[in-house]
Amino acid sequence: MTLQLRILGRLQGFRNGKEIELGSPQQRIVLAALLTSPGTPVALTTLAEVLWGDASPRAAAATIHQYISQLRRTLGCPGPAQAADGPIHRTASGYRVAAEEVEVDVTQWRRLVAEARSQSSVVAHAAAAELWSGPVASGLPLRVRDHALFAGLDRELVDVLIEAADLAADSGGGEVLVASLTRAARWHPTHEGLRNRLARARDAAEPQEDRQRIRPMQLPPRPAAFSGRQPELDLLDRLAHPGSVIVVGGLGGVGKTSLALRWAHEAATRFPDGQLYLDLTGFSSRGSPMRPGDALHAFLEGLGVPRAHQPSTLDELARLYRSILADRRIVVVLDNARDEAQVRPLLPPEGSTTLVTSRNRLSGLIADEGASPVTLEVFDSADAERYLRRRLGDDRVAADPAAVAQIIEVCGGLPLALAICAAWADRNPAFTLTDVAAELSRRRGLDAFASVTAGRDVRAVYSWSYEQLSPGAARLFRRLAWHPGADVALPTVVSMVGVGATETLAWIAELADAQLLTEIRPGRYASHDLVKAYAVELVADGDSEAETLPRILDHYVHSLIAAAGWANPFRRQIGAGEPPEGVTPEVFTNRSAAIAWFDAERENLRSAMDVAEAYRLDWHVLRLCWGLNGFLLDLTGQWDEAIPLARRALKVARRTDESWWEGYLHNVLGNSCHRVRRHEEAYRHWELAADVGRRIGDPVRTAIGLLGMGISLTSRDRWPADDLVEQAASCGDQIRELLTDIDRQAPPGRGDPQVTHTRELLGFTYEFSALRVLHRTGDIGAAVAERMRGIELHRQIESLPRQQLGWQSIGRIQEYAGGDSAAAARAYAEALALVENDEWIGAELLVALTRCHTRLGEHDTAGRYRCRARQRLEGVHHPPAQRLRAELDTLA
Repeated sequence: MTLQLRILGRLQGFRNGKEIELGSPQQRIVLAALLTSPGTPVALTTLAEVLWGDASPRAAAATIHQYISQLRRTLGCPGPAQAADGPIHRTASGYRVAAEEVEVDVTQWRRLVAEARSQSSVVAHAAAAELWSGPVASGLPLRVRDHALFAGLDRELVDVLIEAADLAADSGGGEVLVASLTRAARWHPTHEGLRNRLARARDAAEPQEDRQRIRPMQLPPRPAAFSGRQPELDLLDRLAHPGSVIVVGGLGGVGKTSLALRWAHEAATRFPDGQLYLDLTGFSSRGSPMRPGDALHAFLEGLGVPRAHQPSTLDELARLYRSILADRRIVVVLDNARDEAQVRPLLPPEGSTTLVTSRNRLSGLIADEGASPVTLEVFDSADAERYLRRRLGDDRVAADPAAVAQIIEVCGGLPLALAICAAWADRNPAFTLTDVAAELSRRRGLDAFASVTAGRDVRAVYSWSYEQLSPGAARLFRRLAWHPGADVALPTVVSMVGVGATETLAWIAELADAQLLTEIRPGRYASHDLVKAYAVELVADGDSEAETLPRILDHYVHSLIAAAGWANPFRRQIGAGEPPEGVTPEVFTNRSAAIAWFDAERENLRSAMDVAEAYRLDWHVLRLCWGLNGFLLDLTGQWDEAIPLARRALKVARRTDESWWEGYLHNVLGNSCHRVRRHEEAYRHWELAADVGRRIGDPVRTAIGLLGMGISLTSRDRWPADDLVEQAASCGDQIRELLTDIDRQAPPGRGDPQVTHTRELLGFTYEFSALRVLHRTGDIGAAVAERMRGIELHRQIESLPRQQLGWQSIGRIQEYAGGDSAAAARAYAEALALVENDEWIGAELLVALTRCHTRLGEHDTAGRYRCRARQRLEGVHHPPAQRLRAELDTLA
């Protein structure tokens, strides 16, 4: 296995040539610190400084050890800290990366530099510098990269390049350093020595002969307020070569033109024969897109051919254009292109480079001409703040950090929106940024960016793209405004429009080409917040598409009910009828697919319930709540999240006089409150559930409430007192009075859901009668035998979850009443064997098994269960998970 680690630029790892994910931000910081000097130990104190500065936590060393263990697993080399079978070795004072076991670019860099120095070779120095793709660990926070470990490594590149440039001044060959010096000067813009050496190297690279021909210099001025975009500039550096065509795409206002002009200015020395530039007005307020013939006329004039001497047909113009550029190295910037047909005649011959910007993807150029796509995203919060600092000054931005964060949030990281806000604030220096942020928040949607700067309006920018859409794609764009979540899956879009997948995909492709929709993952799509705000405005202007929201919610309801049925087939199911015509819910063929769908749609389902509640779509509210509970309660154990959902749905059930739903939701609230240890509240909800059952004459609903009351009395944080056991047993007796006759009259067999549910409830009553036997007689064996009667009843109806709960109950009796940890462990193991791997209850059982084997002194077995429990709890942070994690810590 070949493991490669890189830090001279973005922190990266590769295993057998395939990039690997390096884990959490803290893991990445630790790994980066170790990579600054492979083979040399880095002390724990130094690692703590890098991670936390002067605010190291009390358990800093233990935390770093944990990060190292996680890194070993991430890198595919697990093992104890003292093992030497992985790339990270423990030393007396800290850790080191074993340079002999892993390929690290820093090691290669220092070897190449040593060779270049021994040879006094400018070319060898330049070759070594090619290893650098950016500043050291360029993806890490600036606070971290300011540490001496990283700053010192950054200085190595500067020192080596200055050394090479000075060597070239004596021996010649400085032109080979231009590219490396250009990049380094961009990474260290205030370093005077680098700038001086770059200017000298560029002079050396200039051709000595005078070619006696016009050298066009058509680039507009360098963007004054340009900020960030270093990874994209580096990518353009790598993609640009003789004959290359690069298409920079992205949302309107994302800064495509600024990026193209910034790069073209910085790369000018690579094109000694000049630059051609045209705004092709593919998307603008200035009328139609420029015709290719008119663009060629303009280019030929710039190359010294008067208009009167030019041919008239497009083909002849293109041939003359290519002939003039045949032996030249030139960069052609085609800005704001509409489509491939507009661009193709303007492509120069192979010796030059073409940079195209467009809101459309120009897929034809990518497929036919081998163009390289570069997609420009909106700024993240750090880049957005840096942009505002560059425009408004550090002092002004630092004075109002909360306002700056609010401005960035309203702008959604869109450079055009940020530029408008900056221009507004710059034009009115008496305004504080708090004033600006408050006004932005007061205005609605895109009005926040209107009438601020003449000729620059986010709404207008989006309208130019929207007006080019076909009627079907435009209608889909408006309908997407109704979708309540941040992203949307293809099947949901198909249900939304109701015309079939093929036609829907064609419209989606049109919106994606226009950069109004982005495929963020295969089959999932999203729009920038400001684009969605524009779509909402279009809907508000009268094209209501009133049926769209119910169709979206119908899709989610029917899909969620189907998924919940797969997630817990033992749960009593509810019906939703047939979906409306054109609504095509998800179809699941196995449990894993249903759970994966829920994980992908969880946020959308929450948002769907919010919207259904806001629009008083009561049928949808109740069924969305039911479906969400199937996952939040049964699988993930997120009872604290289920509580507010159930309360909202309960208001709907009461308002609409839906008694069955009222009883069901009281039961959900009882169960959830009980699991988060709000036992009195839980008892009250179960009592209300029983009252609803009595009111509507439903013995099963009454029994469910009584069962919950008994559970609340006997399953609290301490072993139940005698009076609570007697009250719970009384609840069990009432359940048997209600249901025994119903069970006797039921037809034989297990096919009737009502019969199954009745016997489930009867089986549960043995929980309470077993505790009554124990408290009255003290006989552990008799109590266990009584509880086994309930397990046997649940075995007859093939209810695995109910059997599991029975074995868990026996484990509690053995552990807390009998003090028999071995017998308790056997019962908990029986319960665990009946649990699906992804069910929340499995975590509780694993912790119980850890506890029992720890008490028995069986530490290896306890350790295995502890490890499984921690894996099950990994990434889960709700209060019950925190409690279990804390118990594991005490057991360790």
